[in-house]
Amino acid sequence: IDGRVLEIARDLFHLETDDRLRTIAADGRMFIRRSTDHYDCILLDAFSIGGRIPLPLVTREAFDQLRHRLEPHGVLVQNLISAVEGPRGEILHSLHKTVSAVFPQVYAFAVNRDRVPPTESTNIMLVATRDDREIDDAEWARLAGEYESASAVSPQRVRELAGDLITTLPDMSAAPMFTDDYAPLETMNF
Repeated sequence: IDGRVLEIARDLFHLETDDRLRTIAADGRMFIRRSTDHYDCILLDAFSIGGRIPLPLVTREAFDQLRHRLEPHGVLVQNLISAVEGPRGEILHSLHKTVSAVFPQVYAFAVNRDRVPPTESTNIMLVATRDDREIDDAEWARLAGEYESASAVSPQRVRELAGDLITTLPDMSAAPMFTDDYAPLETMNF
């Protein structure tokens, strides 16, 4: 919502602005509801002052709206803070369940998975695709190996991130799905 965040991203986090990347400082749910544009990729990296993801951005209805704004082979990437397992894993479990109700393929990458115990919180990237085709860990590694870019993200870092794929997810069947009517996010540990 605050345009200053975009200034900080450009000044401190190498956010480049060109014709292919459009940044918008606005209420995400309102923007996506009003938008008629379609996108190749939507990055959802929104947190409140307390470190929580705003409730309007975690529901099945919100993800359905986001899916409709993506191109047929579009990708949604969401950053969240959660553990993979245990009491601190509730957010991942509910968000993965919710996103999976809308997108045919959802992948979870726990940043520094090999160094952070699965019961401890870390950044987790959910990657959801509209494509039915499943990508296994070998394919992720192959794709990361082909990555070339002049961006601030090095090919080595992309290979490391591909290695953070959680190949065996814990049982999430008991996790509540977030909806506009029920999203107990604020009661969950992270």
